[in-house]
Amino acid sequence: MLSSTSESRATEELGKFVHDLDIGDMPAATVLEYERQILDALCTVIASLRISGGSIPLRAVTSAREGGDATIIGSSEKVPAPLAAFTNAQMSIALDLASNLLFSQGLPGTIVFAALGLLEERGRSGKAFIESVACGYEVSLRARLAMERADKTLSHLVLGASAAAAKALELDAGTSAHAIALGAAAAPITTINRFLASEDTGMVKYGLVGGMASNAVLSAMIAAQGYTGDLEILDDPVGGFFPGVGTSLADRSALTEDLSSVWHVHEGQYKRYPSGTHNQHALELARRLVDEHGISPGSIRRIRVGRALGMEPVFEKKTAGNYIEAQFTQPFALAALLVGVPPRDWPFALDNPDVQVLAERVELEVDPEAVREQRDESSEWGPWSAKTKVTIETDNGVFELRDAYPPVSDEELLDKFHHWADEFLGEERATRVADMVLDLESLEVVSILTAELDARAPVGR
Repeated sequence: MLSSTSESRATEELGKFVHDLDIGDMPAATVLEYERQILDALCTVIASLRISGGSIPLRAVTSAREGGDATIIGSSEKVPAPLAAFTNAQMSIALDLASNLLFSQGLPGTIVFAALGLLEERGRSGKAFIESVACGYEVSLRARLAMERADKTLSHLVLGASAAAAKALELDAGTSAHAIALGAAAAPITTINRFLASEDTGMVKYGLVGGMASNAVLSAMIAAQGYTGDLEILDDPVGGFFPGVGTSLADRSALTEDLSSVWHVHEGQYKRYPSGTHNQHALELARRLVDEHGISPGSIRRIRVGRALGMEPVFEKKTAGNYIEAQFTQPFALAALLVGVPPRDWPFALDNPDVQVLAERVELEVDPEAVREQRDESSEWGPWSAKTKVTIETDNGVFELRDAYPPVSDEELLDKFHHWADEFLGEERATRVADMVLDLESLEVVSILTAELDARAPVGR
């Protein structure tokens, strides 16, 4: 286990962690969890192929390609690793479908696809894939824990993506530290606060995560050639990375403590539906209520959702003007689910009259008990532990359930993957992909996996 001292620099400690990480030192449960994360990240890109938010970056990059051996999921053409990282990562965030850890939306795609193209180009193994993703996640999540708890910046993802790319390139500890420092210097501005407060639902949503992924790859590549970064950038509380991205270095020790002994990947959870994290609780609780009590959509008079988080106007809209708004509005998502629209078709159900009628009957309200729980500093830090209360008023009575988000099982995760992937890959090929990802440590080269993810299926709509 690495220890932190007042004289040490975070980038150097993180660089040593990246260099030293070995799958043989990781708990089996942690290896499996990273395989699950990778499978879910692949699902997010495959899912995006149905909509313009996924197909546009795919077309933009394949039309400008100049050589390279990295795969863009959904395309049969090969491109250089930075372009593949950009495209796959940007596609992964087109729908609100990815796992969320410590409020780090966009983490899976940014990390997984910063590593994948480099590994593919260099003929590296599934074991190296897991190690690279583990480096990326743990660096990113520690940077998140070092910030002020309430801040919404996502710029820390570039640190983890740079660590993942450094591991994929097999850089030494010192060079890995420079890769992370260079990635920090390429961090984007924070856009999520503007998005939540704005009526303009631009496609950028959580920021250009593809830019973070490609910048991370390039940062690692130029570090490998001797380009150096500012190794003090994560330690400076005044002019360094954290104030530079609009937050503060609230806990320096969180950056480096318990590396290789505590795996923060276990603190996240997966989404069942293509909707905002804060919406997932009510969606699953409502589904349980409907299933347990045999509630028909036509009998529902009103649905009340009480919670502490996700109360901005974008979550309260009764109608969705486009597929991006559909990812945030709780009324639309609940209505689409309860009238039986398959999740993969939600972006195309905006004008469904049954959905519109039921969405008008959904109300969001602040739950004082949930607010108290969320403010409790001793509570688990993350979006999943906060409880939500769902009350469904029907012609036959009132049904209520208050609970936290139930964990997603292995079977559910596989079902989710097939729900989105079978249309594009076919069930047999999707099964091969899932089997390979969930046994990555046995995969000789990742190109065997990426060969199954090319464009032998339609793209977009």
